[in-house]
Amino acid sequence: MSGNTMTGIAGTGAGTANPLAAGTQLNNTGKISGKISVPPGYANKTEVRAYIPGTSFSDNSDENGNFTITGVPVGTYTLNCEAPGLMPFQIMGVGVDMQNTTAMGPLMIQMMGSQGSAGMTQMMGSQGSGWMQGMMGY
Repeated sequence: MSGNTMTGIAGTGAGTANPLAAGTQLNNTGKISGKISVPPGYANKTEVRAYIPGTSFSDNSDENGNFTITGVPVGTYTLNCEAPGLMPFQIMGVGVDMQNTTAMGPLMIQMMGSQGSAGMTQMMGSQGSGWMQGMMGY
């Protein structure tokens, strides 16, 4: 994968911080991965950022829309995705298990203003499954 994977442990990207508390065992972490689909004609697929708000855990999608966030402590998180000109969205209740990868299903992101969109799209779920809560203005 050619995305800029960042972790809270030994990141490969600039500005990576270590948000783990002192004494946290490194094997008590997992990954979140997925594929973000952008609208046809959106020029730069590598500008789509998937991240856990309030932490340094993030990754930019690669040219195929794939991302992987590594070194995430075991727990339940909100995952946000955003890019210039696209409507941001969030998925709540994303569970991370020890030494496992939480695979998010295909995540479709829309252009700003498409289909009367007025705000952030929210989804809820665990392990990549969930339901969509309309905040899209239609």
